[in-house]
Amino acid sequence: MKKMNYKLFAAFALAGALVSCDETNPLGENGEVEAALGELYITAESAASRLFGNVDFVLRNPPASTSDSIAINGAWAKMDPNNSNEYFIDYGNGTAGSDGVMRKGEIRFSLTGNSYLDQNANVSVSLTDYEEGDMPIGGSIAITNNGQTNGNDNFSFAVTNFTVEDAEGNPLSFNATKDFVWEAGSATPSDASDDRYTISGTSSGSSLGNTISTTVDMTEKLVIDNTCSYRMVEGILSLSLTGDSLVFDSGSIDFKSADGCAGFFDIELENTAESRVVTLTNRAFQGF
Repeated sequence: MKKMNYKLFAAFALAGALVSCDETNPLGENGEVEAALGELYITAESAASRLFGNVDFVLRNPPASTSDSIAINGAWAKMDPNNSNEYFIDYGNGTAGSDGVMRKGEIRFSLTGNSYLDQNANVSVSLTDYEEGDMPIGGSIAITNNGQTNGNDNFSFAVTNFTVEDAEGNPLSFNATKDFVWEAGSATPSDASDDRYTISGTSSGSSLGNTISTTVDMTEKLVIDNTCSYRMVEGILSLSLTGDSLVFDSGSIDFKSADGCAGFFDIELENTAESRVVTLTNRAFQGF
């Protein structure tokens, strides 16, 4: 079996995804694959979150015509000249965003309904040759406006065959269903800077040629806060792991609320049969 190894963490840093605060691997050979899979999952989760954020930003105040455009992450969002309900962001051969992420390729999204902010509006998102920091990203996303909960926007978010790769070409593919509920910012749809929303739901993924699989449950809602440069400020993910030669079968990823806007999380891995637990603390990420 081909193993993911910790050389991929340096590549994550260059890709604008994850970096490691530790110079050595405290797990040794035990749990290396599980820890790498957990961090690769966070890479995928953060990429999906950024895509949602980009689409949400554009559609809250979309281009009014084919001659209009919206600046976003070093590129321009435009209306398709052949379809007034379809929009695209073309990063070409490489554009650096204000968030420090280098993007390539195209994001295209199609709206069904009069307005993204209308209840029951639907958006389908597709990617063409899309990369972040030389990391290929594929898959499709569907967004549905579920109206408002206590006066706050509520969207469902479905990810299908969403795929990322590490620097050695090890892929992770996952599917997810989530709910995004705004806590602040609904009253200012054209200003994303004050947005704060929670994410709940489940996902499942596989890696290394489907030899390893994971199921992820958001046991404590993730919180995205745009007043924080990292955006992710709290939440806990529970992981169930199955596959060849794994040492640990479950674990968790904790974006520690006590840290505030610090950009760190902990990974805890557990071998339930042996009651063995190992924790990797203060893993750093560069934003969601």
